[in-house]
Amino acid sequence: MLAAARTAANRQSPAQVGEWEYQRDRHQIGAGWESEWISQLGWTSERRALLTTSGMAAISTTIAYLERSLPPTGTVLVDAGVYHETRHLLATGALSPRCVVVGADDLAEAVRYRNPSAVFVDAISNRPDVRVADFAALRWALESRPTETLTIVDTSVCSMMDPWVSCELDAFETPLIVVESVTKHAQLGLDRIPGGLIVSDAGRVEQLDRLREHVGSNITDLACAALPDPNRSLMLRRLDRQAGNAAILATRLRQAGLPVAHPMLSNHPDHRRANPQRSGTLPDSCPGPNAVIVGLSTGNDTTVVERVMASADERGLLLENGVGFGFDTTRIYQTSQSIPEASVFVRISPGIEPIDVIEGLSDAIIGAVA
Repeated sequence: MLAAARTAANRQSPAQVGEWEYQRDRHQIGAGWESEWISQLGWTSERRALLTTSGMAAISTTIAYLERSLPPTGTVLVDAGVYHETRHLLATGALSPRCVVVGADDLAEAVRYRNPSAVFVDAISNRPDVRVADFAALRWALESRPTETLTIVDTSVCSMMDPWVSCELDAFETPLIVVESVTKHAQLGLDRIPGGLIVSDAGRVEQLDRLREHVGSNITDLACAALPDPNRSLMLRRLDRQAGNAAILATRLRQAGLPVAHPMLSNHPDHRRANPQRSGTLPDSCPGPNAVIVGLSTGNDTTVVERVMASADERGLLLENGVGFGFDTTRIYQTSQSIPEASVFVRISPGIEPIDVIEGLSDAIIGAVA
């Protein structure tokens, strides 16, 4: 389907363009990519996808939709594990007076008693503690309420294509919007263009689609042409490799006494949820989440990244200092230097390197930090 859309877009004459004439708002390549993503996602309920100019554009478009569509009463619950940039948008926008931030362990209970109009949660948090959302408890709380609550889930860290995320989200019977940065895993280790994705039910996507035009967040046709075609099987192989490398790295750092967080560590609060086959919470076809980042707490030390980069260089190991993740090469990044809660940790995002390289990088980090 996507190849046909590309061919049709290349062959159309000006007279044939019709409804696709205004390429900034409508283009066949984008529509074909969106349809192919939904086809490979394979959820049982009918969904549609919308591409945006970036992951944060997907978030800002969704927030703009909520500002215009939510009922006038009711709180907006925000899981404390939600990405700090998203929480900043909520805290400084029109929804600010209604936003209530709650801890990850209190979210389901807050849904039952606070009568929220909407709930924000990250599937896996991009924060020092790398929390895993308790979707089962959240679904139970949502379905026990007499009125509907809209849930917004950010899957950028692990991807909605991840089997665990896909199983959990497909089980939602209440309204759902899922957002993801396609600058990460969807580009299969490349970093060609920024991009984002919104997935929701068909009726809601119609409204989001119109809003996407007006706020200028639609991805361009040229950017779509640079995106790799959706390839779930390849993406999952990469996610498995990166998550495995993250678990190895986190284990070695913890054994060295460093303050690290990863769901596969036995001391992590979500360790049981990260191993659903062991706990019997999901069918065997839905393994645990692919947590591809490791959080390293650094306190007020702002020189950690510089020291780790130098330590890796001394060992002849390739390590990149960069904001993104999902790439072939391991990256380390000081998440923020201006936001206090995000400046106290370093995010390590393992690539697809062989185990001996990951072990070498672990030694480089330990040598620089311990």
